[in-house]
Amino acid sequence: MTAPAALAGFDEVEAYHDAWWDEIVAQAQAPAEVDIYDKDWRFLSTVDDAISGDFTDLYNDAGEGKLAQLAANPVAQWISENVTEAEDLHVRVTQSHTEWAGKAQTIEESMDSDGFESMNISFLHDLQHAKKIYCYPNPFFLLQVQWPKIYPYFGPSVTGVKTLLHLNLLRRYQPFWRLPADIFSKTAWAQDFEAANWPHIVNPRGTGLFNDTSMHCIIATRMGNFYDVVKAILEDAGLQLTATRWLPGDEQPFPEYATITMPTLIWDVVDKGGVRGKTGTLLDGFMPFVRSILGDNIQETKTPVPYEEPQEYSEDKWGTVKEVPAVVWYAAQRYTTATGTGQSGIVKWRKTQHKAIASAILTGGKSPGWVNTGVKLIANAILGYIGMIFLNPGLALGIFDEQIEDVILAFARADLTNLRDEMGRDAYGEYWESSGQNGFSPSTLAAFRTGQMAVQPYTSFQVEVVNGQPYWYGMHAVMGDRVSMELGMSGVLYTDQIRTARLTFGPNDPVGWTLAVGKDDDDTSPTARLARVLQAVSTIAQQIAVQS
Repeated sequence: MTAPAALAGFDEVEAYHDAWWDEIVAQAQAPAEVDIYDKDWRFLSTVDDAISGDFTDLYNDAGEGKLAQLAANPVAQWISENVTEAEDLHVRVTQSHTEWAGKAQTIEESMDSDGFESMNISFLHDLQHAKKIYCYPNPFFLLQVQWPKIYPYFGPSVTGVKTLLHLNLLRRYQPFWRLPADIFSKTAWAQDFEAANWPHIVNPRGTGLFNDTSMHCIIATRMGNFYDVVKAILEDAGLQLTATRWLPGDEQPFPEYATITMPTLIWDVVDKGGVRGKTGTLLDGFMPFVRSILGDNIQETKTPVPYEEPQEYSEDKWGTVKEVPAVVWYAAQRYTTATGTGQSGIVKWRKTQHKAIASAILTGGKSPGWVNTGVKLIANAILGYIGMIFLNPGLALGIFDEQIEDVILAFARADLTNLRDEMGRDAYGEYWESSGQNGFSPSTLAAFRTGQMAVQPYTSFQVEVVNGQPYWYGMHAVMGDRVSMELGMSGVLYTDQIRTARLTFGPNDPVGWTLAVGKDDDDTSPTARLARVLQAVSTIAQQIAVQS
């Protein structure tokens, strides 16, 4: 008996969708490909039989990677015999729609008591390069002539961060250049710069006063480390700093600006701060800044918005409302209805309240130059007048000049009155923010904003999910994307960003992804926490040396 045409058509559609889904699953679970490159990012070989791999991608920080191989592996043998101490070694790991590229930090060869020989290589993500760039006060002049003393910027955050990075790459890779009217114009890239030949370049798209709708910021630095200067700005404005490795054969990233031919690291700043404003214009970027620093220029006023689940999420289809992410992980206990799959993907979750650590911010240490000069002029004038009375018109400060320097407007204080009222009458007192150059300058306001972020209370959510239940990392969501998850039985959806993505693989283990949603700095490993503390101490020491 022949099946009806309608039934046969249904079977064909079902078979098509089954094949389509099988292809998606195969792509998402495809084995990771590990490629090794030499010091100039020239391809050496693919590692086909790694013992294990563990590569972590972090939001706005350099993740670590570990690769273990048998010592008898041809790639391991080549590395052992040909790579000298000073030569760099690079890796690029691709899996499904994701990519991880970085530089080797240590290469360890060992043999255990059973005679098993192996090679273990540790890598750091290419984002580590951001911590190796220092920002000249005046990138247009030689290092020996740095005036004015501070690099100033006020405007949209994306443009500000990209400009700061581009100028300090420019003075590094193309000295003796002239400044065009618009450093991100297509004409400048074609005629004034040779950016296509640089090892590192900045994506010029999305910049400019009228194209950039990100939150406004203030940048004021004197030979500061680029990563340290922009880290607080990125967090404040909801931006993601990305470093993507381009290799010959890849698609040209911005052909209207430049044609790249050599292996290149492409820097970009992506606005992950949520949804574009109502108008989509310059005012959208400025309004959050006014809301944040209006009044005392430091404190924020946050108005809670009651959550109402959009109709799209109540129906049997994925949500499409921009204000609420489409990727939603529901609690396993609730997502087992007739319309659900029963695969929530949530392995474990944790909600942590971090209390405020201070209610006032202090910064500074030096007076502005014009203040010191003015004070000394006034003091010398007074002494000269007194000297005339006593027939000694040459009376002046002389060697006592330093006694009146850095006395007036050398320090500044910001009272977070709203926060203190919420904390209670026994609130913690003051917090010292070391990034302020002096007590009265653009850097002071930037230091207050940095300090306000450091002391404010916040609630963090960390959720570990299984990739593919039901969403795939790299396909439905990528690093920094806002996703929602249901914690517990409350039915409330909490929204936060993907901040950690960890890829693990081995010959006997399938490819596995572990995603962490939400920020929780206090729960990092002791080693990582110590490294960040040491980096902070080094930064403070450098700032003291520069300002002294």
